[in-house]
Amino acid sequence: MHLRHARACAALRDPGGDRLSREETVFSLLEVAASDRQRAGLPARGDRGARRRTVGRVRALLAARLSANFSLATLAQEARCSPFHLMRLFQAETGLSLRAYRRQLRVLTALQRLAEGERDLARLALELGFSHHSHLSLSVRQVLGSSPARLLAELQQARAGS
Repeated sequence: MHLRHARACAALRDPGGDRLSREETVFSLLEVAASDRQRAGLPARGDRGARRRTVGRVRALLAARLSANFSLATLAQEARCSPFHLMRLFQAETGLSLRAYRRQLRVLTALQRLAEGERDLARLALELGFSHHSHLSLSVRQVLGSSPARLLAELQQARAGS
């Protein structure tokens, strides 16, 4: 609880930080605080199809606008639910936080673009919503376990072997 509180305070102090990240951190802290009264693991209300459609709308928006720095409130408005409910619902349906899902989507798109021949990592990073090429490189390493340069070399070897 104290670590989440410290992260929330740090995120709120960072004026240049990612809005979704800041808001998700704050709601995560609220979820921990609320779990004393209510178990956080309870299934979301409503039928499964409605929950899938709600999450599907958000997934489609994130995929359509990869570089957008959406706020949690904007995504919740698209999902037609509260930000807190969306955060919990999205995690339950996908197994990922909104932030982690968006990062994974951006990294996989970067990998596809590298496979198609993209070579300018700085331009690619900015087009996909990363703050700079080193942010893209770090995210690729975290999601795929390898650097973009190494993945690029493996893709070139695979193409040469085909």
